[in-house]
Amino acid sequence: MKNFDFESLHVYQLSLEFAELADRVAETLPPKRAYLIDQLRRASSSVCFNIAEGAGEWQRRDKARFYRYARRSGTESAAIISLIERLKIAHADLTGPVRDPLYQVICMLVAMIRNCRSARERQVKVKVKVKVKGKGAGGPAAGDLNPQPAA
Repeated sequence: MKNFDFESLHVYQLSLEFAELADRVAETLPPKRAYLIDQLRRASSSVCFNIAEGAGEWQRRDKARFYRYARRSGTESAAIISLIERLKIAHADLTGPVRDPLYQVICMLVAMIRNCRSARERQVKVKVKVKVKGKGAGGPAAGDLNPQPAA
């Protein structure tokens, strides 16, 4: 069986683990919370799907866009888990294990997004050296600060 390139990404594998754990949580929720069940399943699967889509893009800008979508879906998933815990409709022993892989995925996505920046965007900010023109022993007069780019 042939694998797609994105399937070898560690972040993708972790996102699958997270989605599987999130689905287990969704299965335990009461039917009257169908809106949370649906939202959790959609958000958690969206993390995986957007990572795969981003990995399939060639341009850095497009990759970063999909990785940002995945990160947003991840933070949405975290909020849903928090609400489920707050409403006490799932046991903490079930929701707790979901948090670790999700946190790792979000951290990895942040790094991947930063890595997609162009060389120009990654340049260190220009340092500014401030020259102060003094007027006697009293120090600089108002308006005498003259920023000069560092040499």
